Amino acid sequence: MWIFRISFVLLIYLLINIYTGVRVFDSLKYFCPCLRALLFWPVYITLCFSLILVMILPLDKILFLRQTGMYSLPFFGYFFFALLVLDALRIGLNHLKIALPISNLPLVSTIIAIGIAVLFMVYGTFHARKIHTVNYEITLNKHASGLLPQEGRLRIALISDTHIGLNVNRQWIANIVDIVNRTEPDIVIIVGDIFDNDIDSVRDLEGLVYELRRFNAPLGVFASQGNHDVDRISWRGALRGEASTVRIKDFLKNADIDLLLDEVVFVADSFYLVGRRDVSPIGSRHVRKTAADLAEGLVK
Repeated sequence: MWIFRISFVLLIYLLINIYTGVRVFDSLKYFCPCLRALLFWPVYITLCFSLILVMILPLDKILFLRQTGMYSLPFFGYFFFALLVLDALRIGLNHLKIALPISNLPLVSTIIAIGIAVLFMVYGTFHARKIHTVNYEITLNKHASGLLPQEGRLRIALISDTHIGLNVNRQWIANIVDIVNRTEPDIVIIVGDIFDNDIDSVRDLEGLVYELRRFNAPLGVFASQGNHDVDRISWRGALRGEASTVRIKDFLKNADIDLLLDEVVFVADSFYLVGRRDVSPIGSRHVRKTAADLAEGLVK
């Protein structure tokens, strides 16, 4: 059944890229009449499917190809939707018999769609390089005794979606650690997608361990699993369900971070912290415990 679903998705994706490819080819041929389809289509389809090809073929160690695929997939997605909207608008104007003073609307709409896709990619690239912080104050009707640093108050720094990998390096993590430490947290919690699928794609693992150890949190640093927090070993291994969390957990342990996989810890003799497995990690197969199972036996 999963083969049928994957084949269906790939077929739809192929049809989408044929639709966009025809428009790109016609536009390029307008400016370069000598262009031949036999040269254009292999290059275009390879670019469109670059990330998928890296996943399926033994090319996952070629980091340049993986990085190209990570950018090409969203670009062609933005391009398709922009082109679809512009074509729908053009068809609607034709139906209403509204003529625009443009001689070659398909060419112009293709160029505009490419420009929109480029703008989205540029914006997304710079937006992803910003670290966003939000402050919340929550009051609970509970008495907290024990070893809390400040009686009745707890400062929690919660981090999400660092995606350490090809595009997230030691300097980025160092910036996150600096920002978190300036808030003077009692405890740091990382709630998933710490890594971006493959620990082998991470550069300077020892340097990252050094940076993560700089978290200054008296009650410790804890993490839970996101769907990208799996060590695929290889993309083909992931397709066979062979991904695991062993090396990731070992890495986090070296960085003084406790990864909780369906586990409960009692922090500072004051409160319980529960870390659950992700419900559907990429390339991994398991059944996680229910919230009721994890809470069973805990003191209210």
